Amino acid sequence: MVSPIIYADPAYAAGVTDLAPQPAFSYYCDDPPGYYPAVQQCSTPWHESRTPADSP
Repeated sequence: MVSPIIYADPAYAAGVTDLAPQPAFSYYCDDPPGYYPAVQQCSTPWHESRTPADSP
């Protein structure tokens, strides 16, 4: 028996060849001052900051 399913090549959006890199995030603590993971526990709320992408 022959399957009625026909397979086609995947479709891609025209002109899209590379996806933009996703931003990376860093977490900073005021007390004690420093970034995670160097600072493991923070007595104040963590500050989330976007890390810029590497320059080409």
